[in-house]
Amino acid sequence: MADLKGKTIGYSMSGVGSAILGQMLKYDGVSLKDVTLVDVHYNLVQALLTHRVDAISGIGRNFEVPEMQLAGHPARAFYPELHGIPKFDALIFLANRYHEKDPRLLAFMQAVKEGEQYIQSHPVESWKLLIKHHPELRNKLNRVSWKITEPYFDVTPIKLNKKRYVNFAKWMYKQKLINKVLPLKYYATDLNVLDKPEKK
Repeated sequence: MADLKGKTIGYSMSGVGSAILGQMLKYDGVSLKDVTLVDVHYNLVQALLTHRVDAISGIGRNFEVPEMQLAGHPARAFYPELHGIPKFDALIFLANRYHEKDPRLLAFMQAVKEGEQYIQSHPVESWKLLIKHHPELRNKLNRVSWKITEPYFDVTPIKLNKKRYVNFAKWMYKQKLINKVLPLKYYATDLNVLDKPEKK
């Protein structure tokens, strides 16, 4: 990433996205002051392919990277977790904290768990089911993206990785994105605790 010094980087959202980019650059001895940032909204790949920018930030490793490959322009990806950023979850389910013991919430997460386990155990069949119900997704890019995404599905989504959330909250505080680090109970619930058979 040190080669990006003096280059133009396209992005689609500021805030956390800018903080992540800044930390990644700093990891390789470059700062945000050393690059030019351009808001390209969500036309990230197009901005890169048309040489409007030299690099783009905020892409999905499972979509834009293969999209570039299929377009005949292989791209090099730099991953946050390899450049000083604590690991974080990309897909988070939100619910009203005052209804966290609602049995429907637990049932929903159990259904998600079963779905993710099925996907990893039956990757071909799950892809066929997807395009059967969403034929508009039947193309090479989505097929490649689906295959890349499969390993990232968490087969135990109901379990809360407390350390990961706390570490990322501390990182956000250090980046001045939040004013203080709140106790985990105020923003995350470990439904796995509720998913235990009652003792007789």
